[in-house]
Amino acid sequence: MAHLYSKYLAAFREKAPLYRELLEPGADVIELGSHFGAFLQTAEEWNWRPIGVDIGAYTSEFARARGFTVRHQAISEFSLRRSRGDALFIWNCFEQLETPRDTLVEAHRLLKPHGLLVVRVPNFGFYANWRRRMSNGSTQTAMRRLGHNNLLGFPYRFGYTAPMLTRLLRQCGFIPLLGHDANLITMPFPAMRRWVKREYSAIKKDGLRVRRERARDPETVAGPWIEIVSRRAA
Repeated sequence: MAHLYSKYLAAFREKAPLYRELLEPGADVIELGSHFGAFLQTAEEWNWRPIGVDIGAYTSEFARARGFTVRHQAISEFSLRRSRGDALFIWNCFEQLETPRDTLVEAHRLLKPHGLLVVRVPNFGFYANWRRRMSNGSTQTAMRRLGHNNLLGFPYRFGYTAPMLTRLLRQCGFIPLLGHDANLITMPFPAMRRWVKREYSAIKKDGLRVRRERARDPETVAGPWIEIVSRRAA
């Protein structure tokens, strides 16, 4: 875990232009599936007050050892001591949740009226599109774009397109505001050969036709991964 931490930290720090100004300093922030704790550190650097919720025993222990507050429990067991949260982020696990609707209901419970919810998932539409192209002769390009985003297969419990995810969010009491095209947060390897780094960098740039700095209608995001920003209805 330690040898990957710096890569995750750098990836979250790069998100500052998209997310840092969405909340005031001192905002109470929850991250579901806090993993190694890299976003918790980033949130502290942005002057927020983050707390992680993670069912992973080893990841929770690792993040706590770095000084972060992490509750080793399910979201249904979690509550804030100080009223409710200003924002809840789900960067790493929504596509793996067995009961995603129940999780969104719990997110609604934990957030203040108009609190922000950010959900990140692999884009099933992107996967399906490029799998079809592999059958139509674009094999090399398709394999690179899918492979560098962990999408050569679809190793996730559920697949979401942007319209599907925004519809689910609305059904659970959230108002989708904007969306961002994204890539895999980081390649899960401690080291990569130079040619792999070059290829990975090229795919990241080429795969996002609309730059990440430009927010889009949440139903039209089309990158390999998609990030939807919503607010809790009053």
